[in-house]
Amino acid sequence: MHQISNCRLSIGDQGLAPNDCLRLFHKLTNLFLYQSGQFPDFTLMQRPKTAYEYLRSCQGTDAHKVVKFLDSLQELEQHLSELPFPVHYCLILLGGLPSHPKRAFLVDFVGSSPQDTFTDEAVISPSTPNRSEPIFSDFFRSFVQHPFYQLLMEGAPPTRTFFYFYMPTNYESKWFLPRPNFRLFRKCPVYVLQILTDSKHSMILDDLEADRCLLDINKILYGESSDRMWYASPVSVEGFRGGVV
Repeated sequence: MHQISNCRLSIGDQGLAPNDCLRLFHKLTNLFLYQSGQFPDFTLMQRPKTAYEYLRSCQGTDAHKVVKFLDSLQELEQHLSELPFPVHYCLILLGGLPSHPKRAFLVDFVGSSPQDTFTDEAVISPSTPNRSEPIFSDFFRSFVQHPFYQLLMEGAPPTRTFFYFYMPTNYESKWFLPRPNFRLFRKCPVYVLQILTDSKHSMILDDLEADRCLLDINKILYGESSDRMWYASPVSVEGFRGGVV
């Protein structure tokens, strides 16, 4: 039987614009990769390519691994902006193969925006200014203090990490790869982070909400949907535990 841990956190009264969801996911990705021991320098992960360009001319193996890791992360971030909005679920798979990872981190954005924002119609939306940064700061302050955080961020040996996105089946991309037959290995531990507006349900997961959450998770990770499926990033990141040159 699969192990599922759940955490519900507020993003504030107004919630997030759909494109802000992917900005938040990128920040969560960086934090997860750093805290789980996949890269030693959190600050460098958030800086532009120019910050580590000098490493390309270095001959050492560590320098090569740093560049490869950061280039992959930069490429993923670049293509996130191509996804149609809204993206209901984002999935990070740590270790093993995508179907048999060691740990799965599911970010649920369904309750993070006003009700009329999360429709079934996919819309291409430009990036917004940094108006959400204060909201993100409050969110992360609550996140790192939650017991769920310690469970999710448990350190792991350097390994490969994969990224999947739950999108409409009619979505066509030149970069993201459709995975209509993707099913998660049932013995893989799953950590679900539900991001909600203050008005969406209670932050406390009662029995009814727990059952509903479990049904949704079973459907998207282990079952089938007629109108949505998983799309994979063709780029994964290879964990590295050395010193940054």
